[in-house]
Amino acid sequence: MLERTLVSGCRPKRVLSLFGRMDDLSDEQRAEIAQSIRRVADKLLHEPTVRVKELAVVRPTQPTPRRSPSCSRSTPRQSKP
Repeated sequence: MLERTLVSGCRPKRVLSLFGRMDDLSDEQRAEIAQSIRRVADKLLHEPTVRVKELAVVRPTQPTPRRSPSCSRSTPRQSKP
């Protein structure tokens, strides 16, 4: 899921940033904080992830056709005489 991927990428950066401001923490405290943050992120994303999966079963998505750059023009090209 895209949301989980984004959170998974963001979470370690935020944890490291937090630990940089709290250099007096023990390794055990750091591990507990990191695990708690992971659990909170997983809990927040659980229901939306389940809902997306339910919707995917009800309405399977069709592949989105890719547009070439010329298809995205707002005005048609004028042919040269």
